[in-house]
Amino acid sequence: MARKLTRQIGIDLRLGSVVTEPRRIHQEPVNPSRRSDRVSAGASAAPERQTAQRARSVTIGREEVKIESDQYLQQQYTNADADQICQICKDVLPFRLDNGTHFFEAVELLPELNRRHYQNYLCLCPNHSAMFRFANGSKQSLTESIVQETENQVPVVLANQEVTIYFTKTHLADLQAIIKADADEPSPDKGALNETS
Repeated sequence: MARKLTRQIGIDLRLGSVVTEPRRIHQEPVNPSRRSDRVSAGASAAPERQTAQRARSVTIGREEVKIESDQYLQQQYTNADADQICQICKDVLPFRLDNGTHFFEAVELLPELNRRHYQNYLCLCPNHSAMFRFANGSKQSLTESIVQETENQVPVVLANQEVTIYFTKTHLADLQAIIKADADEPSPDKGALNETS
């Protein structure tokens, strides 16, 4: 609601400053008829859609864990007003699905762990999901940051900006227990080496 309101009145309520909308791009063809002919000719020469069956590797068990993580994240990050928040922007998720639930992306936090855990996911809005997955400057230090955290904000660098990931105390404690258990367990590679020696 606050997000919609700030765009309507042009003021960012959090910072108390005026919000300027980005300048819109107005691009019109010089000769619409000629452009239409050229695009139509190109469209008829475009490659046809084709499908092929190919063998691929599939991660086993991931979908079941994702279902559990969705339920867990909804429980952890839905407030008393029934609004679910993004763990990075700490704002209400941008929209609800037809069934009334908020749309969010459950993003794996520490993919290097040996096992899949439903607690090892973040509840993110689409924008922060993309930033976490593709512009994350803190991947190498995340595990250590989580282990050392005593409050509920873990600092990260996303798209060259310093931000924090908010965790409920329960979620943070669960993650710390998972990381400890993972560290105590031999990795699959180490286990294979021990069996052959």
